Amino acid sequence: MLDRVSLRSLFELRILLPLGRGVCQTALGQFISHRAALQQQEADRILYLAIPNDVYDTFFTMRFIQSLVQQNQIYLIVYDIEQEAIAQWLM
Repeated sequence: MLDRVSLRSLFELRILLPLGRGVCQTALGQFISHRAALQQQEADRILYLAIPNDVYDTFFTMRFIQSLVQQNQIYLIVYDIEQEAIAQWLM
């Protein structure tokens, strides 16, 4: 699938769930800031937020977080840590 998708930028969210939601929310804010800075320099790039599948299942399925992702048009790559493979592309 990587061959078919032009993936030019990737911002990876590496979170241990016990650290809590505050860390996830901070990471979302950092992602949005990083994307804004990147758009000023290279507007044609698309930035993806890569998250482990357990973080997606536990945190990104919450209604409020889904709303934030939709409102901020955040593209997600959900990956399987154990298989070291992409599980989902979400746009």
